[in-house]
Amino acid sequence: RDPQAVDAVGAAENPARSIPPAELATQLITKFDRDQSGRLEAAEWAAMRGRPNLFDVNKDQVITREELEQAIAATQAAAKAKPQ
Repeated sequence: RDPQAVDAVGAAENPARSIPPAELATQLITKFDRDQSGRLEAAEWAAMRGRPNLFDVNKDQVITREELEQAIAATQAAAKAKPQ
């Protein structure tokens, strides 16, 4: 796995290094979207850390930019709410 990809996903969990959700979603889609469709299909999730299937809100085997942004925003909010 690419260490830069892991760092990008980890940024969503680290409020001190938080990247705005829209920017991080763009970085992840750019990094993992092999067919350049602008979204992440299930086959493209294999290279991602964690459980990206949880980001697929409507369970259609595709993570859209909107779904990814929402998941990142929720992860960042939960990390900020967690006691240090």
